[in-house]
Amino acid sequence: MSESLSDVGPSEAVQAQWVNVYEVVRCYGGPQEGGWWWNHRECIASVPVCKGERPSAVVRRMRRHFADRAWGDIYSVRGGLEIDVCLEDEARESECLSSGGYQ
Repeated sequence: MSESLSDVGPSEAVQAQWVNVYEVVRCYGGPQEGGWWWNHRECIASVPVCKGERPSAVVRRMRRHFADRAWGDIYSVRGGLEIDVCLEDEARESECLSSGGYQ
């Protein structure tokens, strides 16, 4: 479920500027070729960049706000959760909509 940190609607946002916050975890894909893993990205917040706002300032604000959610190391056997904050053209642009597949 997404959280909204802004009451600003898309009509007030600068066209094609969204700050999206993703939780990233590693997922096991399968045993093929000795086993493989992939990064699953779930969008937990999507905030439009408003007129007059610097996109980099919004990115920094979101990184600070969500920093306490990250833990461990997603590339370690112990696992973890990484927070990735991205400036993108669409809301939720890089979210995983399906599991990875072996080809």
